[in-house]
Amino acid sequence: HWFHNYIGHPYGGNVYYNTVRSQGAKKGQSFLFATALSVQWEYLFEAVAEMPSIQDLFITPVFGSLLGDFVHRLTATLKKNGTNLGEKIIITILNPTSVFYNGYN
Repeated sequence: HWFHNYIGHPYGGNVYYNTVRSQGAKKGQSFLFATALSVQWEYLFEAVAEMPSIQDLFITPVFGSLLGDFVHRLTATLKKNGTNLGEKIIITILNPTSVFYNGYN
């Protein structure tokens, strides 16, 4: 479960973070949103199958937000002068919510 806990959880937190960051939210607001979604997921949906763990309640929002801010800045840099196909692929994989809300421009 190493991949799921230490790659999947931060990636999920990154998506949570960028859901609102890509719409103009500040860093702190985005972190709180990622934390709220993580807690909601763990206690409302997944708690019927397993107890929430440190990966679920700490790794996802904290490391996800750190990764999310890096990805947010990377996305802005890649979009700065327009995007080529390779950059679109990178943005789509790393920051799908930005693509959903803002496209590639």
